[in-house]
Amino acid sequence: AIADHADDPVLAPYSIDRPMFETHIAALERRGFAFVSADALAAALEGEAMLPRKAVLLTFDDCYADLLPTVREILAPRDIPALAFAVTGLAGGSNDWCASAGGLPHRLLGWDDLRQLPALGCDIGSHSRSHRDLTQLDAAGLGDEVAGSADDFAANGLPRATWFAYPFGAHDAHVRAAVQAAGYRAGFAIADLAATRRRNRHALPRIEMLSSDTPWRFWFKTRFPTAATVLRQWPLRPSRD
Repeated sequence: AIADHADDPVLAPYSIDRPMFETHIAALERRGFAFVSADALAAALEGEAMLPRKAVLLTFDDCYADLLPTVREILAPRDIPALAFAVTGLAGGSNDWCASAGGLPHRLLGWDDLRQLPALGCDIGSHSRSHRDLTQLDAAGLGDEVAGSADDFAANGLPRATWFAYPFGAHDAHVRAAVQAAGYRAGFAIADLAATRRRNRHALPRIEMLSSDTPWRFWFKTRFPTAATVLRQWPLRPSRD
């Protein structure tokens, strides 16, 4: 979420406030990163095109209400594309999946809001219907969360989703097979790795950004993604030598 949820025990670690987000975007631009679209990534994975050497795709999970002004006011003026994943069964509602862990309710974008995103350069994919751990579901439940979520797009005036992000980053062979069978071009997980053509396109890694990612930590995670795993356990600080 691009908002300050410091008072939320669940969302606080995953919420980046707007000034910090703009700092991160400016840092990527200054360092020569090229922002690419989901279609550009797909073409590269399928061997139909090449990506710039320092390509980056911005993704957002859940589609909280703050996403639309973030795209409209920060990304669109800079012509920065992005890919956002909506929890289709809860669109226009709130993040019910956080309640059991003590989280506070926060509004999710409704379908009228979601339909505005593509014109602003932000594609929309599925984050399932209700944000459940897909690895814990039987075949019927998995089909409803995966294929059913894709169908929700067409039912609400949008093209059927072709991109999927696993809730909580949880997936296994059965989940990946369901995502592929439902017609999704790719499935996104969470891992401190760069996405390459050699990787399973239904288990593409993404580097997760957290509220604790100061400019130095952000630089480290985007410069050395595989080594950045240690940042999850150890609060590294730059040397003063």
